[in-house]
Formats: sequence, C-alpha cells, structure tokens
Amino acid sequence: TDDEGYEHRAFDFTTEQKYKMLFLVFELFWTTQFIVAVGQIALALAIAQWYFVHDKSEIGTGTFVVAVFEASWFHMGTAAFGSLFLSLTAPFRWLLVFIDRQVTKCGSVGKVLKCCCCLCTCCIERCLNYLSKGAYAHTAIFSHDFLQGGREAFNLVARNVARVTAVSVVCDYILLIMVGVVTASVTALSYAVLMSQLDGDWASVGAPMVVILGISLFVAWLTVELLGMAMTTVQIAYLADMEMFRPGDRFVSKDLKQYMDDAHRFHLESTKGEASNDETQGFASRDQPTYQSAADVY
Repeated sequence: TDDEGYEHRAFDFTTEQKYKMLFLVFELFWTTQFIVAVGQIALALAIAQWYFVHDKSEIGTGTFVVAVFEASWFHMGTAAFGSLFLSLTAPFRWLLVFIDRQVTKCGSVGKVLKCCCCLCTCCIERCLNYLSKGAYAHTAIFSHDFLQGGREAFNLVARNVARVTAVSVVCDYILLIMVGVVTASVTALSYAVLMSQLDGDWASVGAPMVVILGISLFVAWLTVELLGMAMTTVQIAYLADMEMFRPGDRFVSKDLKQYMDDAHRFHLESTKGEASNDETQGFASRDQPTYQSAADVY
C-alpha cells in the first residue's frame, strides 16, 4: 500500500530471471533476422535461376515458389548462422539506450561516448548487412555455406572494386530518390483526398498525415530493401559470370551489360581514372576458371 492508500503489486526478479528475459529479447531479434534471411536467400535463388539462363522466357512465376522451397529445405542453417551475426548488434543498441539515459549525469563526456557508440554500431551493422547479403547471394549461386559464401563474395567484390563501387553508387542514388518520391507522392495524394472528403469536419489533418507518412516511409523502405537484395544478387552473378565464362558463353543480357559498362565508365570519368584491360574487355584476361555450362555454377 502506498502513501495514498492504494494497493498495488510489486514484482522482484532474481538475477537468473533477468538473464532469461535478456535471452528471450535476444531470441526475438534472432528470429526476426532469421525470417528476413530466409526471404533474402529465396529471392537470391530466384534471381540466380533467372540470371543463369540464356532464354529468360523459360523463367515463370513458379521459379520463386521453387526458390522458397529450396531456401526452406536446403539453406535454413545458412540463414540461421547469418542472422546470428546480425542479431549480435542488439547488445550495442542496448548499450546506446543505457548511455543515453546517463548523458545528463556525465555531461559532455557522456555525449562524446554516445556519439562514438552510435558511429561504431552503425558501421558494424552496415558492414554485417552488406556482407550477409553478399554471402546469401553467393550461397544462392554456388550453394556454399555462410562463411565460405561471405569470404568468396568479399574476394569477388575486392577483385572488381571499381566496377562494384560505380554500380553501387548509382543504385544507391536511385533507391534514395525512389524512397523520397514514393513517400512524398503517397503523402500528398492522401492529403488531397482527406481535404476533399472532410469538408472542414476536422480541425486538423496533422495526426492522420503523420500516420500516413510513417506507413508510406515504412513500405518504401521495405521495397528498397527488397530491390537492394535483388541488385546485390545481380551484381554478384554478373561478376561471377564475367570471370568464369568466355564472352560467347556468358549469360548477361545486352541491356544489363550496357548498363554496367556505362555506370563503370561514368565512375571512371568522375574520378578521372583509367580502366584496365580486364575492365574494358569484360574480365576476359582474368586468370579464373572457365566453365562451359551453367550446370557447373548453379
């Protein structure tokens, strides 16, 4: 009973119970990342099957269904292991919350520490996200495990860092513009519809517009994540295709090849660089194994 005479219950948790609750929170992060990883692998499998086929008309809607089955049956361990790395960033977020509450007590030192932790957490999370996407894409193409797929994908990107940088910069700008356009368009259209239907019945449409803005931004972000994974898979497949196959046996389409070359040329011109023979001739002179059919790849 408190000072005002109201009765309430108080719960005391033991140290073991607190650790168990923290473990359940960690499992929540791991489960969400695992679901996302399975979806990314399924998408990468579908795109890999589409890419390594000369006649693209052979690919239908059943390709994604088969990809979902293969991801759920053959690559669950890869998804679980990869999602574990991403879920390990959760303790850093908890640390940031704790530091944020202690900023007023520590003054400027606490603020500097908070900024450093935010920077480190963002860098670690972005690196793990990029490496995991590359590992999933490489796993979808070559059926490697997560660690081997991540290592091979990193080496593949490192050997073609100029071309990857050029395409990534262009894709990032396109995705950023798409998020802004989708969010602004949906919000503006919703505002026009609300103003035409309400006829002054509401004092303000500020609260509904904030909700609509948040939902549209969330949906646009999900779409960008989906397209980002697709672009990463196409990029990994393109680099592997350029390195492993002879020019006459490659699976890249003319439009995709032209886009990659234009993006690379634009990047070289903007940085005042010069392309090497391997880059201008489509990796033809690289000392990499050459295969005769897609059966050796996928």
